Amino acid sequence: MIRIGSLGSRSTALVDERGALFCEALGWSLDWWIGADDRWRVPARENSVRQSRLADGPVVRTAVRVPSGDAVQTAYAARAPHELVIWEIENDSPAAFVVALVIKGARAVNAAENIIFIDRRWGITTTRPASRWSVGRAEEVDVEVCGGTARTGPFPPTADRAGRITGAFLFPVAHRTRLRFAISLSGSERSAPDIDLATLPDADAVARGWDAHLARGLRVELPDAQIMSALRSAQAEALLTASRNRPAPDLVAGLEDWGFDAEAATAWARLTTRARRRYRPDLSGATWESLSTNPGDLLRQIRHLLVAENPDEPKIEVLRHYPSSWRGQGVEVHNAPTLWGSVSFAVRWHGDRPALFWDIPVGVELSVPGLDADFVTREPKGEMLLAANRT
Repeated sequence: MIRIGSLGSRSTALVDERGALFCEALGWSLDWWIGADDRWRVPARENSVRQSRLADGPVVRTAVRVPSGDAVQTAYAARAPHELVIWEIENDSPAAFVVALVIKGARAVNAAENIIFIDRRWGITTTRPASRWSVGRAEEVDVEVCGGTARTGPFPPTADRAGRITGAFLFPVAHRTRLRFAISLSGSERSAPDIDLATLPDADAVARGWDAHLARGLRVELPDAQIMSALRSAQAEALLTASRNRPAPDLVAGLEDWGFDAEAATAWARLTTRARRRYRPDLSGATWESLSTNPGDLLRQIRHLLVAENPDEPKIEVLRHYPSSWRGQGVEVHNAPTLWGSVSFAVRWHGDRPALFWDIPVGVELSVPGLDADFVTREPKGEMLLAANRT
């Protein structure tokens, strides 16, 4: 699951590996099906689904194959000024198809023009009214939509106290075009706000905004693209949880380690005293080859491998381990917050010898055991050609 949301918002949503959307505070979920010329494609049952993040932030793209192209769904959050998830469905193929917006687990569904009400609250604003629809139990809707017998005409208000309603709304999408939907994240509005879908920010603009947010903290450049991608994703996840009522302690600690001081202060204030005391991570065994998949643990492990401080005396170890696959490739770390002040350093290579450049607080001892076990300095700034690294 990938979390999407806006910075500072308490409302977030989750996107699964097939592109389905789960609005955590609402109780219902949203899926997408594609009707091409040859057959219907339900991403949850397709082998051709691929998913990626745009710039590693909380902007998720999910693609499924259709004849001669793809159906591409992009999901991201924005404040406009309401808390929204924006869904874009792009037809990246030479032929038209139909997209079905499928609401699952609702207690009540109704529709009027381009507005869909879910559980008697505004749920979704669409670019235009649906051309066809189906409502009922999940298996009934599946048969109607995929069997080509979805209905037309006014949508009948439908309710079920047990929350077993599935409603599908069908929209034709011409070739090489896209369709946009605005989905409420709060579920608090009984009437639909006036939203001009054409003026909402696009995915590229939101991704650029997240780039700016991530650049506020400790910045690093590592020669491993996979680790960099996981790192940026974990940073975004941590920032999204800072305003939640009960943020995870590991993510809060990660925020602090990576220099997001304002968000960390907000998040620590939302933790119980018990949660703070119980969080005691062991980072001693962290290696680049065995990084955690948990975002909070991953943030703390990478920080520990890059910059580890001694809490009892002004000593800092950087690059405790330098993987053999990184030899000949540089590393940069800018503005790492420590107990003793901000630390920055870089590694450049001259043949088989690494050169270290550093900028540390006055009075701090710096060592770099992953590159040269004998190197120690107390100079606040400098550069040094280290011993040849044979490991």
